[in-house]
Amino acid sequence: MRIGTSYSDVTPTTLSNADFISDSFKLYPNPSNSGFVNITSTGLGAIQTNVFDMLGKQVVIDTTVVNGRLNVSDLNAGIYIVKLTQNNSTTTKKLIIQ
Repeated sequence: MRIGTSYSDVTPTTLSNADFISDSFKLYPNPSNSGFVNITSTGLGAIQTNVFDMLGKQVVIDTTVVNGRLNVSDLNAGIYIVKLTQNNSTTTKKLIIQ
């Protein structure tokens, strides 16, 4: 006895988002040892920046970047996750501080 929908009853579909642009934010130099990183974007407006350690705890940096430069001189050497938000676009980037 067979219960449920047969494979022929299912219409294959593709999940997609035409507005997704993976390169809309750039973070450099990475790795950094200069005390700052540059953040560029293909969008317009200020970029909200949150920095998290590898345990997910937000560290000192929670700021809006207007001039494209983020001061990371207070961060110890290690690996961090940077959450970047501009208008309705949000992404995360890995940042290495040497």
